[in-house]
Amino acid sequence: MPTILVVEDDPHLREILVTLVEALGYQPLSAENGFEAMAELAEQEADLVITDVNMDGMNGIELAAAIRREYPHMPVMALTGRDKVGLEDIFDLVLTKPSGVFELEKAITYFLNPAPASI
Repeated sequence: MPTILVVEDDPHLREILVTLVEALGYQPLSAENGFEAMAELAEQEADLVITDVNMDGMNGIELAAAIRREYPHMPVMALTGRDKVGLEDIFDLVLTKPSGVFELEKAITYFLNPAPASI
């Protein structure tokens, strides 16, 4: 079962995202900030990281850079309440808050269940 790490400093939104990940049939991990996320990844690698951008301590941009260094194969998707300009170069995908369940499901499926190559 693929594992998704949810990194969000808002506990209510983090709980919602974890519940969504579980409902979609994936194994969720969660962290409050980038430092906790890197510690979690040291214990158990994830197949996808979904992170907030603006967080205290290590923010989402710094987290993405750290993941690129340590786990270059791991996709990182951002959820942000701010403008996406400039973030597309840092993250594999950027969604703006609030994002709907369908949009999140489609993004997760894109990374974890890619369409088979046509012959």
